[in-house]
Amino acid sequence: MTSHNESQPQDSRVQRRLRRLKNSIRKRIPWGHAKGRESFLETARNKIIVPVTGRIRFHGNLFDLRHPRMIDGIQQALEKGTYEWREIAMIDRHVRQDDRVVELGACLGATSMFLYDRVGKDGLVVFEADPRNLEMARHNFKLNRKNVHCENAILWSGPNRPDTVSFGSNENPSSSSLLDREGNEVTFEIQTKDFETALAEHQATVIVLDIEGGEIDLFNNAGDLSGIRVIIMEAHERVVGEEANEAMLDGLKARKFEISENLSNKYIVLTRAQP
Repeated sequence: MTSHNESQPQDSRVQRRLRRLKNSIRKRIPWGHAKGRESFLETARNKIIVPVTGRIRFHGNLFDLRHPRMIDGIQQALEKGTYEWREIAMIDRHVRQDDRVVELGACLGATSMFLYDRVGKDGLVVFEADPRNLEMARHNFKLNRKNVHCENAILWSGPNRPDTVSFGSNENPSSSSLLDREGNEVTFEIQTKDFETALAEHQATVIVLDIEGGEIDLFNNAGDLSGIRVIIMEAHERVVGEEANEAMLDGLKARKFEISENLSNKYIVLTRAQP
């Protein structure tokens, strides 16, 4: 009872401040600029909500800033509204409501929930290799009452697939990787799953991935990816090298994909060439 009584004044104070904020922004930003107004409102709203609740709303979804895996850099990007903004914008432009998406790399679940909101529960399956990131993502999924299907597995292309692979969980959740990187805190043995089988089981039309350099072997050893319409990736040329990155892209072009967006050879969208 005491906890409930203590929380009521906080909640009321927050609601009053939000109402004043909305009225102020509506006067300052014309109605014709609704998208810009709502973006500004969300950023400003976060500055009120975060100190009281420890949670932040980003693209309509709540994230727990008090989770032990949260770091300052990610929190600041969420507060500014810039976290993974390039990938989210690409998803918004290229993923349709009727697509079936396989996502590799969930981290805290931001792009996963954006995809979930676009294609629905049955249209998305997520693979996250880092068990600590997976726990954080599932925590945020539960916070938003979203039943995202997310597995702890590494997708593997080509023959001689091992049962498990060593994976480094980094102090920065965004830097966990198959590669031996500075900041790795603990190594897990993670089960593998065949890439082509995962795509076929889900009848995937879109692949979204950010796997810290793992994209090179994944795509170089993959089949023709005939069912895939769009690939949206964050590539890691600074990690794997320019030559390896270009060879991967050339291999995808040979499978009839065209680069439709490319920002600094890092944020890339490939679409299936029309016959």
